[in-house]
Amino acid sequence: MKKYLKTDEWNIIEDQFHPDCQRMSESIFSLGNGRFGQRGYFEEPYSSDSYRGSFVAGITFLDKTRVGWWKNGFPPYYTRIPKAADWSRINLRLIDEELDLADWDVDSFNRRLDMKEGISYRDMEVTSPRGNQLRIHVEHITNMARPNLCLIKYSVSSINYTGRISLVPILDGNMVDNADLPSLKIWNILRSGSTSDCAYLWTQTRREDAQVCYAMTYHFFKNNKETTANPIRIEKEKQTGFSVGADVKPGDNVTLIKYTAIASSLYHERSELVEHSVAEALEAKSIGWNTLVEEHRRAWQEIWDETDVVIEGDPEAQQGIRYNIFQLYQTYRGDDPRLNIGPKGFTGEKYGGNTYWNTELCCVPFFLLSTPKEIAKNLLAYRHHQLSKAIENARKLGFKEGAALFPQVTNNGEECHSEWEITFEEIHRNNIIVYAIVQHAVLTGNMDYIAKDGLEVMIAVSRFWSQRVSFSQPKQKYVILGVTGPNEYENNVDNNWYTNYSCIQCLK
Repeated sequence: MKKYLKTDEWNIIEDQFHPDCQRMSESIFSLGNGRFGQRGYFEEPYSSDSYRGSFVAGITFLDKTRVGWWKNGFPPYYTRIPKAADWSRINLRLIDEELDLADWDVDSFNRRLDMKEGISYRDMEVTSPRGNQLRIHVEHITNMARPNLCLIKYSVSSINYTGRISLVPILDGNMVDNADLPSLKIWNILRSGSTSDCAYLWTQTRREDAQVCYAMTYHFFKNNKETTANPIRIEKEKQTGFSVGADVKPGDNVTLIKYTAIASSLYHERSELVEHSVAEALEAKSIGWNTLVEEHRRAWQEIWDETDVVIEGDPEAQQGIRYNIFQLYQTYRGDDPRLNIGPKGFTGEKYGGNTYWNTELCCVPFFLLSTPKEIAKNLLAYRHHQLSKAIENARKLGFKEGAALFPQVTNNGEECHSEWEITFEEIHRNNIIVYAIVQHAVLTGNMDYIAKDGLEVMIAVSRFWSQRVSFSQPKQKYVILGVTGPNEYENNVDNNWYTNYSCIQCLK
């Protein structure tokens, strides 16, 4: 793979337009704040290769996938994170042209993700098919201080164009969730609408009543002076927003600040989602861009004060470790034990956005060693909240007396994996959950979590192992037969070293 991004200790920089790397860049330049996130796609439409994706934490879809090798213990539905509405869309229109970097000439291009401040910047000069030249500057923020807010500043300067520039901020509910299943319908649009300065889109997933409402308002400036010209309202079944514009000549500029509030049924009553989202969007507008950005910067500074790892003399390693820390915090903010860490974060639907044992293996140690311990405790609490489901998972397979088998893949505690050699045999995952509980006690020096909740999990997992092991008369030892080890390459093996050793440590 070619290296096309610059090395910088605090920034990810793409200093030329690389359309052949667009999907990769969209993943790398993704933004999130633990409550929602999205791939780093362009705000304006782009007709070439791209994968637009926005996601809301804790909002899932029950995918009725019953594979041919379905076995006892598999659920009838698999939970996965779906694409949400596109809340970042801003179209740029001239009198008879619309910006599309696939069709326009890109004269210069620079995209920069500032990890220290949590802000994505994009600067470019473009020429339309009719020869109109524009300079564009974009700032994009998923607000870390106010986790329901997305903020975008979109500025356009005319180089040689005389005429009207219109900026069109939209909430777009035309979601195609999966390129392989374009007809799959995941979302129902409950209602959309607009007032003179605020638009909203209220959505609900099919098969369950998870709901998200998006509300959007804006400021519009010409040559740094706010204008209050009446907007054109956009009111369609699956789209809502505004078109605002101004007449310009070379040297003039227009700027749109888009304030979007995202409210989900995870945190609000369904009947109040429209009210909450609209109120928060309007409040953001009244507070203003400068104050909101400063709050966001301070929130990221507090995170870096706790978690930064300094590597001297190796800029690539320094950039890499900061990027990993940045992505962890974009994916999980640590204040809600109902949420967890999907393997792809908010960069796509791969792995369904579900929870794997990677959380306890890789993420709990990071949060335990680098941050306030309450964050790691909430990851442990996630498993405790799902203990009854883990006991149910084990019961389906014939285990008794409160034995628990935590799922390989899950969102709600029910197993979502559909390969028997993983689902039923990669059972060492149980042990890492107990190990994480012990790590928390050792590193905090506090046994309170074990006394309150952890012991229940530890006992239930130990009950599983007391029933799963067998006694070998020829060996005169206990054995564990028919497992898949953590490398996942060898299935149905006996006495895998890691599985056996971690079982012993778990029981101890």
